Amino acid sequence: MVEKTGRDRKGLRDRALLLLGFAGAFRRSELVALDISDLQFCDAGLRVTIRKSKTDQEGLGATIAITRGSTACPVDAVRAWIKAAGIGKIILIDGEKLAKLMIQYGVGVRVERTVEIKRIDLDYFEESEE
Repeated sequence: MVEKTGRDRKGLRDRALLLLGFAGAFRRSELVALDISDLQFCDAGLRVTIRKSKTDQEGLGATIAITRGSTACPVDAVRAWIKAAGIGKIILIDGEKLAKLMIQYGVGVRVERTVEIKRIDLDYFEESEE
């Protein structure tokens, strides 16, 4: 799947998310909640801070170590995406905006109910002038 990602910004992002998600065994909700400030590059690879997780009932957060890979390196993939995207500042997303983005892109959501809306076709009731 990683081999199918392109070399444009979107492809680099997808590659970084796939490799990082696999290497850290992250949930989708954990990946979309990451901020540039949650990533700390080091000699051994990358430290990822998870501020909130489904299994973290106390809300203490966790730091996950991501090591370099020889074939498909998540550390290099994240670094390449950050460089290509021009991410140089911290961008915080408030809860409401994050929820809207999650719904828009189908991350961490599921369809609970579908509603069908019908309206009266006024043309159906028009009298013909014949």
